[in-house]
Amino acid sequence: MTTLQHTIVTTALEIAQLIQPGVAAIIIWYVHMPIRQMGNLSVRQLVEQGRADAVLAFLKSMYCRERG
Repeated sequence: MTTLQHTIVTTALEIAQLIQPGVAAIIIWYVHMPIRQMGNLSVRQLVEQGRADAVLAFLKSMYCRERG
C-alpha cells in the first residue's frame, strides 16, 4: 500500500467511525461489507482499484445525511 493509499484508508476509517462507532465493526465493514451504491464492492476492493476518492465522497455524503 502506498503512502497516499494509507492516508486515504486512515481518513476513510476516521469518517466511518463518525457514522458508526466501533473499531471492530469498522474493520469488518472495510474488508468484507459490499457497498451497493459502489458496485457491491468493499472499501478495501475500491481502494485497491484506485477508487479511494469515490469512497471518501460516499462516506462524507453519508455523514452529512446522518447529521442533517
